[in-house]
Amino acid sequence: MQRIIFYLAAIETNKDSILIFEEPEANSFPFYTKFLAERIALDRSNQYFISTYNPYLLLSLLEKTPTKDIQVFITYFEDYQTKIKPLSDDEKSEILDLDASVFFEIERFLEG
Repeated sequence: MQRIIFYLAAIETNKDSILIFEEPEANSFPFYTKFLAERIALDRSNQYFISTYNPYLLLSLLEKTPTKDIQVFITYFEDYQTKIKPLSDDEKSEILDLDASVFFEIERFLEG
């Protein structure tokens, strides 16, 4: 709960800022994860960079944020290099269809 309060305080006390959150859902109940994602999605004042492996956070962000205002990147390791792949709007929609299994099927976004 302390982490959620920390993130909410960061959201509420910053305007026209860039906020970087690493796994903001860590050690939180799904309800609070979804609540935090909705607060981030509805915040039009700040820009966010978020790393996560939590499907509930990702899905809530994708559901509540206009497509034009969100970009999703997949980070992966290949040939001894860390690589980043941006997802298209169609791929972001596909994530919503996959629901909570999105991280179990992440390889499908790296193919061809």
